[in-house]
Amino acid sequence: MPVVVDSKLEGVTIGQTYVRIVVAPGNHKLVSIAKNDATLMLTTAPDRIYFVHQKVQFNVPYAGTDLELVDIKTGEAGVMECHLVL
Repeated sequence: MPVVVDSKLEGVTIGQTYVRIVVAPGNHKLVSIAKNDATLMLTTAPDRIYFVHQKVQFNVPYAGTDLELVDIKTGEAGVMECHLVL
């Protein structure tokens, strides 16, 4: 699923993958694109790490998507189970 941040395509994920995105402090719009588009507005601070879980929702007849900001512990554990998309 394509991952777009501030109108720029940052990567395309598949199962068990993730993208690492560096942004300046401030307000950002994250979008996950599938049959539906999921949007998350995120305000970032300097020297902070944020984890956003891109969920796949298997609904008949199509797969949808959702985005959820998760805590660092949950995010780090999720990343350890996945591969980086370059």
